[in-house]
Amino acid sequence: MASSQVDSHPIALSRLKHIDDGALALCDDLINLLGKKNQTGETANPTTRAKLWDRVFQHGWDTGSFNPPPGPFPERQRSDSTLHVGVFNRDLPLSTAAKRKANGSTGGARPPPHRRAGAPAFLRPNQDPDGFGLVWQTVDESNMAVGSGYVQFHNGWTPQQARAETAAHFDRHEHARIGEYNAALVVFWARARLVRYLHESRTAAGVAIKVEEAVLPSVENGPAEDHGAL
Repeated sequence: MASSQVDSHPIALSRLKHIDDGALALCDDLINLLGKKNQTGETANPTTRAKLWDRVFQHGWDTGSFNPPPGPFPERQRSDSTLHVGVFNRDLPLSTAAKRKANGSTGGARPPPHRRAGAPAFLRPNQDPDGFGLVWQTVDESNMAVGSGYVQFHNGWTPQQARAETAAHFDRHEHARIGEYNAALVVFWARARLVRYLHESRTAAGVAIKVEEAVLPSVENGPAEDHGAL
């Protein structure tokens, strides 16, 4: 017959199956918030609850472990916003520095390989400094601006099609960059809520629960639940 006394050797919860019914819905509002902010439309239900709690316990985390807060919001990488759209149809003009290096004479001098005919050409969107939409810029491999007339687009694209493809590429990477950070915040908050819940109850199924009290959000050890951060 099982003892009704609390086990004197606390255990740490490390799997979804260890969560009692009272805690399963503990983060339904976070699931709904994440679905809205990440534009997935997901709402709290048994499937999305299981998905969140699986992420809470991933990488071996348990309630006796430190809850590491998310790092800083990741910076956008060049590859996230820049798309290879074609090649240069002829050598690009020499830069002023290259002309000086050639002692003022361009006879026989050629631009570096990444600015020659056949080298990859890229397109990127820039925010209009006046706040009126986007400004499109063609660049070489070193991110130097190039006139669009030097580009032969892939797949017979028109300039408009190249911009559309670049915009879609940018959106995919922005959604992933922002969405992954939002999810990391929600996992951090969910872990903290679970620890607080267990800290208050201290028992589940008659077994003492080991919790790491230092993971409760505070100014010192991580972001508190500022949902405006999503």
